[in-house]
Amino acid sequence: MSQHARSASSIPLFEGQEFQTPSVVAAPACPRPTSPERCASRQRSSRVLHVAAECDDPLAPPPRRGSRSSLGIGAPAKAAGTGAAPMLGRANSSGSGARMQQQLLPGSAEGAVAMKADGHRATATLGSTGISITYDIKHCCIPTSRAEHVPFSEVLSAELLPPATGMWRLPGTRLHRLVIWTFRRGASNPAAWFPRQLVLETASEGVLDEWQQRISAAVAREPRRPRRLLVFVNPFGGSRRAAQIWQNVVKPVFDKAGIKSSAVETQHGGHARSLLTNMPGDELAGYDGVVAIGGDGLFHEIINGLLELRSVPAGTSLDKHQWAELQAHLEEAAAADAAAAAVAAAELQRQGGAASAGAQQAAEAAATLVKTGSFGLPGLPGGARHMRGAAHRRTGSIAASLRVGHIPAGSTDAVACTLNGTRSAFTAAMHIALGDGCPLDVLRIDSANGHHAFATCMVSYGFMGDVMAESENYRWLGPLRYDMIGTKMLAANRSYRARISYLPAEPDQLAAAGKVCTAGCDLCRLGREHIKLQNAFREASTRSLTRRRSEWVHIESEFAGIMLVIMPCRSEKSVQGVAKYGHRSDGLIHLVMVKKCSRLQYLRFLLTLSNTGLAAGEHGFFTVVPAVAVHVEPVGGKESHWNADGELLPNNHITAEVHRGVIEVFARGVEVGPSKTPA
Repeated sequence: MSQHARSASSIPLFEGQEFQTPSVVAAPACPRPTSPERCASRQRSSRVLHVAAECDDPLAPPPRRGSRSSLGIGAPAKAAGTGAAPMLGRANSSGSGARMQQQLLPGSAEGAVAMKADGHRATATLGSTGISITYDIKHCCIPTSRAEHVPFSEVLSAELLPPATGMWRLPGTRLHRLVIWTFRRGASNPAAWFPRQLVLETASEGVLDEWQQRISAAVAREPRRPRRLLVFVNPFGGSRRAAQIWQNVVKPVFDKAGIKSSAVETQHGGHARSLLTNMPGDELAGYDGVVAIGGDGLFHEIINGLLELRSVPAGTSLDKHQWAELQAHLEEAAAADAAAAAVAAAELQRQGGAASAGAQQAAEAAATLVKTGSFGLPGLPGGARHMRGAAHRRTGSIAASLRVGHIPAGSTDAVACTLNGTRSAFTAAMHIALGDGCPLDVLRIDSANGHHAFATCMVSYGFMGDVMAESENYRWLGPLRYDMIGTKMLAANRSYRARISYLPAEPDQLAAAGKVCTAGCDLCRLGREHIKLQNAFREASTRSLTRRRSEWVHIESEFAGIMLVIMPCRSEKSVQGVAKYGHRSDGLIHLVMVKKCSRLQYLRFLLTLSNTGLAAGEHGFFTVVPAVAVHVEPVGGKESHWNADGELLPNNHITAEVHRGVIEVFARGVEVGPSKTPA
């Protein structure tokens, strides 16, 4: 078999994979061994034209005249090798050439067109939702067939390629080609996508011209696809490959999708947030979304910047005096709850069955406290709850309309693993280019010093906070620093005394407990109702302390670690997720409280977190509770650090409240195969 060289203009995309644009140099030589004598003999055969048309498939028998299989379908374009057979002479009459050209025209039945798809004989149909292809493939001379459907929602673009011509094709029998830029799913992990060029070939130029126009029109009608994006690239995060990933992976995908992008390299921490919060509203309105290429820290920096634009100005958090009064009321509330419970128990023991006057008065007093919705907190200025000026309101409205994307290029990339099920940069770029969208919960954290921040992944105190604080001095080690500092903190076996108050989730919020979050999750779909309509996150989280006062739970103890988990937080270190049954948008905090324990016990906790994830319930020395708001105050002189999505908070006295579906991200969730769909 002669050797063939392929000429292609290639666009490298991801880890050695490429989108390739085939271009023709010369027609292929027949792969069958030939000689001038044998070729001349074939010219005398009445079936020479069919052999020439089908010589790209050495296993195929000569077709019958007039049969549907005699349609001349060309092979993918390749450059001819040096051992190409001589060109057929013009011994055939013009009538034979006309018959050959007629046979090369695409056959159709109910809109189906006979052509070649990715080099295989196939029948393709262009429908209203996509392209349906039925392949006719031979394995060991046994005809088999398979079918696939490529929806327009998974197509980046379609373009015509130069036609295939060459020595083995008679004049007027050129093959016209159309390439469709899309992707294929991984066999072992459907959530991991890989570049694919679907090449269709036929002799009818008009068919492919029409198909290209219809496909392009269908893609242009996709309403959710972004047209212009603001891209932040962190060249210093993780393995320092963000700039390379942008140029070699993300930008080619955006270009194929017709997306205009403006890329900015961040120079220091907080740079992206500063640019967003100071960007004029008219400039911000020109973008359909913001993309972070870096680690989880850059993603959360962008989230904080956009929410800051949508939030109220500084001054709505409580000052130190208000925090002192708040703490006094918390203690009084805990004492009042205990006293009310004792009174109710005593009254129930009395004979008569009816509630006494004292019990009734106690119930009325408790109801009054709940109705007033106050622990006696001092009122905040009403004007502080509103945007300052029409310009500020307009900028906040623009920020609410922007979706956020994350291209993983960091140390752990928990956000990308949770949203897409893989750390593949190509997969994340495709989700953005295709315009996928899903809601994401946001946790607002208010500190006692008036500082507030937002988090979407996890907020931790104790072990995890100490690891983050210590590892900041070893960033040059990359991801290895977390393992090294984690071992050091495990050996230290520290614990911290704290008072925790939390508001448990309501029963209807626990309806989906025990279900793993995947693509198309019904629970997360409900979070869409909150996107762009959610305004409660603008208010200080301390206001949550006024809700359902009698249901707050208070715990004071020595803790090795405290974690507030918002999303599942999947990563290579925790494949099932930190919160196994966490969701992208369920409106819950998974509060993890690890009491003081031995080194071996905490190691068991870390192994559970890594191997199976944490589920709600009592687990001996640690507890997982679904909640909607949490208040934590350190007690005593020794304190740890609060780590909010990689950012250390300036104060350890915090109140946090979750807000459902505040942000929309470019993602569809983790795709799983039919046999791997979790219960």
